[in-house]
Amino acid sequence: MGKRNKKMSRRRAAVMAAVLAAPAIGCTAGFNTLEESVNCADGSARTRAINNIAQEVGGAEISYHGLNQLNDLDGATYSGVQRFMVRGKDGKVRVLVRVCTAGDGSARTMAGARLPNVLGDYGFTDISADQDGANLTVYFGKVIGKRQSLELLHSHNFSFSGAPSAYDEVQYNLKVGRHWDVVARAEVPAFDAKKARWYAGIRCRK
Repeated sequence: MGKRNKKMSRRRAAVMAAVLAAPAIGCTAGFNTLEESVNCADGSARTRAINNIAQEVGGAEISYHGLNQLNDLDGATYSGVQRFMVRGKDGKVRVLVRVCTAGDGSARTMAGARLPNVLGDYGFTDISADQDGANLTVYFGKVIGKRQSLELLHSHNFSFSGAPSAYDEVQYNLKVGRHWDVVARAEVPAFDAKKARWYAGIRCRK
């Protein structure tokens, strides 16, 4: 299993890096990053890729927004959220399919919509649901001066048969070059600051 997980992790890491080259296939690139950070408590390494690409087709826009990550290049720790969206000509709301994936091969698919940003200088609000529950994800960022920004992400899962769950991220970014940022992030599950995980690292923007 160890060798298999290492092979899986190398493939996923290669895929995350390759998506950064999406403009080469004729798509329009949005915000794309590849990040390497360290857990300040245990020293584990986190690889995270955020990808945004879009393509116009007959006046409509088809787009992809993905977040993929894993720890210590171990495929068993992989998690990802893939969003596939369609927006009509001159439309502001995107129809959304949200797919959550994990290293064990499991996946959950939800349908919904992405609403225009109303908070901060950039961001989005996603609402999606399936037969088991619903998800609300709110993300927004605030630019602070020329080199700094502060971002907040809140994801809330509502279950039709159980208790809801929540997850938050607060991230600080400092530009240190044309394509590079220093980042510091707190990941807080269930509003419990005592269980927060702290990461610090660097990311490449394209």
